[in-house]
Amino acid sequence: MEDPRLIPASHESVPLTGRSRTAYGALIEIAVAFVLVLLALWSYGPAQWILGGIALVWMLLVTLRSRPTIEELGLRFAGTRRALWIVILAALAAHSTQAAPDGLAAAISSAAN
Repeated sequence: MEDPRLIPASHESVPLTGRSRTAYGALIEIAVAFVLVLLALWSYGPAQWILGGIALVWMLLVTLRSRPTIEELGLRFAGTRRALWIVILAALAAHSTQAAPDGLAAAISSAAN
């Protein structure tokens, strides 16, 4: 059991260490991005474009500021062959919806017949 003298009376009296400051900063960055995306989604017209652009720039700056490697970003080519099936499936679905005048439902029903 922990010594009760070591437990702080409130969370505000605990100084932020290097790790918790990083976690707190990441939480703030995610919250700002989330709010910007929500604002962009719930606005319309030119405001939507402006807020969407601000959200995009914010996410790019936050990502690039941490200087991640290609592997950390998941942009390497090692697993692309295994994931190629989803690209082919998406292309087929896009083609079938364009070929059917009534959209995906018509394409599915015509394929079933």
